[in-house]
Amino acid sequence: MNVSGLQHAVRHLMAAPTKVAMRAAWSDLGIEYSQDAFMKDVAKAIAEGKPEHNDRSKRQNRLLWKWAGEVAQQRGEEAYQIHAEDKLDRGIPIRCEEDTFREDYEAMIAPLPREMQLKLMSPPMDFPVTRAMKVGQMNRFLNAVYTHWKAQGYELTIPEDDVQWTEPVT
Repeated sequence: MNVSGLQHAVRHLMAAPTKVAMRAAWSDLGIEYSQDAFMKDVAKAIAEGKPEHNDRSKRQNRLLWKWAGEVAQQRGEEAYQIHAEDKLDRGIPIRCEEDTFREDYEAMIAPLPREMQLKLMSPPMDFPVTRAMKVGQMNRFLNAVYTHWKAQGYELTIPEDDVQWTEPVT
């Protein structure tokens, strides 16, 4: 599919108001909606008694969103906008180390203009980046987020010791 076709696909998907409609839109384009497979894996893990989301810490997730909220407040934006930027600029490089994810990203997202990429990282599209990260990947992501925003001069909360994150040495 060329860039023009991808742009048309994104506009089609952006018009889909619900996840059901979004899945149908992906299907119409001949693309399997990858979140379905992910959710099946989560359901299987829960049924088997395994921790959800590949052991990614809920505390890590709360910290990430706390930082997004702090930066958003300092920039006069919304937390989801900061989170989308973090996913695109700092999470995608980590996830692209995985061949399957990289192939999907390069085929569906990379050819698009940055503005469209950011929209795809945000609700309602919410392209899965951090959702399937393991604890170690999430730690690297948190380090990248922290380092980036601190270098920009933003104030960020340093978490309690029980969060699975170690402040990077700058």
